[in-house]
Amino acid sequence: MKKANYDRQVSERVRSLMDRNGITERAQVGKLSRVLKLSPAQAHRKMNGKSPWTLPQVDRVATYFGETMSSLLDTTNRGMPHKAVLMVGGSRLSCRVRVGAEYNGTGEYPGFLSVRQDDQWQIYGPEHACSADSIRYVVESIEFDTQASATKSSMIAVVDDDKDSADSVSDFLNIGGFRADPYYSTITAREALSKRKYDGFVLDWILDSETAESLIREIRESTRPSTPVFLLTGQFNSGRAKENDIARVINSYNVEWIEKPVRMPLLIAEITRKLTHL
Repeated sequence: MKKANYDRQVSERVRSLMDRNGITERAQVGKLSRVLKLSPAQAHRKMNGKSPWTLPQVDRVATYFGETMSSLLDTTNRGMPHKAVLMVGGSRLSCRVRVGAEYNGTGEYPGFLSVRQDDQWQIYGPEHACSADSIRYVVESIEFDTQASATKSSMIAVVDDDKDSADSVSDFLNIGGFRADPYYSTITAREALSKRKYDGFVLDWILDSETAESLIREIRESTRPSTPVFLLTGQFNSGRAKENDIARVINSYNVEWIEKPVRMPLLIAEITRKLTHL
């Protein structure tokens, strides 16, 4: 393999590794800069596969994240993107998948599994990933085909008073082919709503000292009734989020609910499905 291709593949695996560890795309260069003690410019070139990787550098990154060096040096086709179909809610969404190790049913419960069937990769949640006699592989990443997607130019507003959370969701949506804007308060979200037309919304349920209900009501009054609105929350255990309140909002305003922590490929798939069927 040519050295340039080798360096690009290592960079891709480092990005995938950081994704799995919850490091957003915009924070990855900074993280690599600190781990390898490089300047931001050097780290940026290395993340883009434009600067050669040394074995000690690969080992240092792998060790930092608790991985083996071989997981970043694997140059087989297993880690390359393949055309695939994501099975969600009875829909089939075209995408590309990076397949990891074979899943033997033990260890950490994976988010998605991929199965090779009839010369095509099919992706399922682990609870639906075919029978035990099928060879299943852990999904490392899912990439949606934005060139063919009906959602290519769709604008999504993300509202969360936790800046890191809003930025992270927006980053993933942008990678998935949308144009996402993060807002960190109901005030800025309302100002944007009065000036821009969004095709969908992703809202945290608890926004500062209030819930998102009044904002959802304004969205429904100012947009089409079918505009997708996704409600996120992870605060049931703290008591700040009450199941009855969320159930009432779901029924009253036709919104979708997804519990935190959010599985971003699943959120992207659900938004894509909603927009495709408008």
